[in-house]
Amino acid sequence: MKFPSGKKEIGRIKLARDYNNIFLTHSSLDRKYHNKGLGVYLYSIAADLASINQIRLHSTTHPSDAAKRVWKSKRFRKYYTVTKRKLYFSVRPKKTLKLINNNAQSKRN
Repeated sequence: MKFPSGKKEIGRIKLARDYNNIFLTHSSLDRKYHNKGLGVYLYSIAADLASINQIRLHSTTHPSDAAKRVWKSKRFRKYYTVTKRKLYFSVRPKKTLKLINNNAQSKRN
């Protein structure tokens, strides 16, 4: 997942398989795009994909300060339940995904 800004990549998030059905997040975002909600957007995409594919999503055991801000942000926690473990964060959606709801409604019509 990348943010194309013209032809320049400004950020990305990768999911790395840890074990079983657990994936760890690895993200980067150009500093000039910090504090604009883009980190939350990146992690939201990852959390939604994890939910759709029924996999568990965790932070690395040593997330960066910027990643910690996303995991702890009110904006991210509005839609996702984030649990702080001893060494990492874990996440799951609070509600059924809008994407799934929209697809179900369009099939009915």
